[in-house]
Amino acid sequence: MLPGIDIDDLQGQARQIADLVGLAAATVLAARYGGVRLYVPERIESDHCLVKLIGEDAAQRLARHYGGDRIEVPRCVDAFRRARNRALVRDAASMSQRELALKYRMTERAVRLIWRDAGLSPDDRQGTLF
Repeated sequence: MLPGIDIDDLQGQARQIADLVGLAAATVLAARYGGVRLYVPERIESDHCLVKLIGEDAAQRLARHYGGDRIEVPRCVDAFRRARNRALVRDAASMSQRELALKYRMTERAVRLIWRDAGLSPDDRQGTLF
């Protein structure tokens, strides 16, 4: 599971899947299959790819509910973005804009925009100079 993903970040089908299989499994499904249809067999054997991906218990719950159907796995882009932004804001206390941009694979401008939205300022980190 990605750090910082919260059940309240998920909506619609993503929330339903999370309620069914758990937040960790739903997050993994979205990261792996988000944006595509996924066939869920009625019976899932222990060597099935879904068992390997989300665990047997979660895969069996998925099969009991969606068995025989193709489900549209949500991408959860907004949820992943919110989780990333929360992590970035937490890291802001100990990392520079450049370090954050490299860590989160984004531009320094995007880091500044996230800081701004969080009410942070680059000046907040400077402390006193003298």
